[in-house]
Amino acid sequence: MVSIDEDARKRFEADWLSGQSLAIREYLPAAQTDTYLGTLEELVCIDLEFRWVQAKSDGNSGDLTVSVDEAVVPTRVEDYLRDFPELQQPDIVQRLVEQEILVRVNAGYVVESSEYRSRFPSITVDESLFSADAAPAEAGRTSSNAAVASFPYQFG
Repeated sequence: MVSIDEDARKRFEADWLSGQSLAIREYLPAAQTDTYLGTLEELVCIDLEFRWVQAKSDGNSGDLTVSVDEAVVPTRVEDYLRDFPELQQPDIVQRLVEQEILVRVNAGYVVESSEYRSRFPSITVDESLFSADAAPAEAGRTSSNAAVASFPYQFG
């Protein structure tokens, strides 16, 4: 079981909810602790959720299809992997990719499995994650229009 620094998680989430979005690094425990990697993964999942929901409310009206080349694309899994190379473990990458898909679908974006096959050719993603009906149930939510306050759910 992965350990998470719950205080760091709670501070990070509270700051997001209050309108502050500080760098993930500001909330991480020391790298040599048992909680570092688990906390990092958890904070990335929280950050993904808030950023995709924020991007939707900040100007993606109408068509919610997000092009890979589009400037409004929020932080994606690849960005976190580049910033935190320690996340580049197959099981962690798998979970982060699935989290990004769920967040995007739950926020109302049109998400194509072909995009993820292209971005992550070594990962097999469950096709049911791309269904708008599957995301809220998977995420433990009752509506795809959940308020930002319902984000994030605990990932770990």
